[in-house]
Amino acid sequence: MKRAIFLSIICLLAPILFIRANSFVWTTYDTWPNFTKVELKGGDFVGWNNMTVGDFDGLSAQAGDKKSEIAVARGRGQKPEVIIYDGGGNELKRFLAFGEDFLGGVSLTSYDLDGDGTDEFVVGAGPGGTAHVRILDSDGKPKINLGFFAFDKSYSGGVSVAVGKVLNKNDINIIIGSGEWKNPVVRIFSLAGSLLKEIKIKDFPSSLGMKVSVIDLGGDGQGELAVSGTYGSKSWVALYRGDGTRFNNFKVFDNKFIGGVKLIATDLNKTKGEEMIVGSNPADKSKIAIVDGFNKNLKTAQELFTDDTLARGLNVGVGDINSDGIKEIMAMPNYVLADDKNIINKKILVNIKNQELQPIDRGVPLTTFQVSTGKWDMPTPLGDFKILNKSPRAFSQKYNLYMPWWMSFKPSYGIHELPEWAGGKKEGENHLGIRVSHGCIRLGVGPAEWLYDWTPVGTRVEVVDK
Repeated sequence: MKRAIFLSIICLLAPILFIRANSFVWTTYDTWPNFTKVELKGGDFVGWNNMTVGDFDGLSAQAGDKKSEIAVARGRGQKPEVIIYDGGGNELKRFLAFGEDFLGGVSLTSYDLDGDGTDEFVVGAGPGGTAHVRILDSDGKPKINLGFFAFDKSYSGGVSVAVGKVLNKNDINIIIGSGEWKNPVVRIFSLAGSLLKEIKIKDFPSSLGMKVSVIDLGGDGQGELAVSGTYGSKSWVALYRGDGTRFNNFKVFDNKFIGGVKLIATDLNKTKGEEMIVGSNPADKSKIAIVDGFNKNLKTAQELFTDDTLARGLNVGVGDINSDGIKEIMAMPNYVLADDKNIINKKILVNIKNQELQPIDRGVPLTTFQVSTGKWDMPTPLGDFKILNKSPRAFSQKYNLYMPWWMSFKPSYGIHELPEWAGGKKEGENHLGIRVSHGCIRLGVGPAEWLYDWTPVGTRVEVVDK
């Protein structure tokens, strides 16, 4: 694999809960919104990560005790490692989901695929590599099949993974959502890796990929597909039947929220059908809520703030981590900043008048890059902003162009390398130093990647015209 750098709900706040980078929190349906914090001992998460909760037999102190464990997969920019913890935050083991040199990140879920009482991992490769999907046991060894590719090997936009019975009540399916791709689709596979169905997702609100989940709304043993967007899609969720029919879509949080959401489903209130636990992707605040498939707010949204701005967004999970027979609802940070002091010390200064960009550390400009900002009738916005999200290769559905080393500082505006047509030809190679973009800030080949690596999410961006 190639290398990749890298309901309307009225929000009633619980007492502020500080989540450290190396911890998760849990509550139950009945004790909501009183969360308990658990430190992940030895946790060293930096950047993106993903989480799943399952029964990985033989890992607990008493094998087969049916306690749930928490598995955390590292995201893009880190080696593709999966780390398993018990409910007390103690590390049990870790393994590599893909080759160590792959830095695109790992999406993952867990499910008992062979009916032996133990959950397996289904992992998918993130942006920068092929759309590789693998089934692994808790030692990281292949199981059921040797892996397969969800899309053509030339595709490198990353995938989202889910598991469930969506075509009938008997057969378990692996569900794959496309990543940074201009034609958003969901593909349904057999456990052997055979493609069974493809569903085109219409009116998808984000070019930065999707998240897929399975929810059994009717409690009949056959699940429905839940599709949600990443950054820029607000909190949009759409529900599909296995035959590709979309029967509902809604926004979980208010219209001011733009970060996108991820969700899981389970029966929490012991009624027929499952509910959705929804966590926000990185944006302004980290939110969690419980809703049903008809956008009914079952538990009011809570904001889980972080101390020292160490994390943004939430991973969500559900399981019985203390073996009391009650399902616990879990959340942990989705994005962890490497060093909050770096965020304070770093700034990107863009001067429209001079068509220049300066990365500044502790008040000292490190270098000056020539840029191309918005043309006169589509100007780059002035003011103070911060980096909201990053992607090594974003796609603009509006203009049908790729934007390498994308860093968003305001919805619909970003800093990126000269855009590319699908065939690889660069747009505007001779335009650096001239106002020709549609509002974004373009950098040349080389400087864009350097700035991408230097800049953590949350870095201040100041745009001036003087």
